[in-house]
Amino acid sequence: MGALFNRAPNQDDRDVEQLREGLARLGYVEGSNLIIEARFAEGKLDRLPVFAAESVKLRVDVIAAYGGPPTRAARGASATIPIVANLVADPVALGYAASLEEAGVPAPAVLRAMTTNATRLLGVDAQRGTLKVGMFADLIATPENPLTNIQTLKRVSFVM
Repeated sequence: MGALFNRAPNQDDRDVEQLREGLARLGYVEGSNLIIEARFAEGKLDRLPVFAAESVKLRVDVIAAYGGPPTRAARGASATIPIVANLVADPVALGYAASLEEAGVPAPAVLRAMTTNATRLLGVDAQRGTLKVGMFADLIATPENPLTNIQTLKRVSFVM
């Protein structure tokens, strides 16, 4: 597995630890049946495409990308390796949700992939990914229900 971060390696290792824990809950244990190839750009965005290309050359099965720039770099490096995008402010405007819908994924599954599923895989589902008391969340107001019209996420009224 590749993992792309825009931060420094020891800036917030909680992300990496939560990734390990989340994958372990799914049966993937580092050193047993999992290798995590983490790359840290240390705020230098020009490094991200190079690191993403390294992940492709290493033939990783999936890339976990933390934030918009790492996700964009991963998408630019491969059209075939699955990318788990976390901490992406507006995945629809960036084209991530629309590409899932165009692939035939129903709107509820698109929303789960961007929220619940991504946070579960990355091991941060105890704090993020659903709307519950005590959870961290951004609330997005749209003119229509995104479960019936995913395109309404392109017309966000406000984020709270």
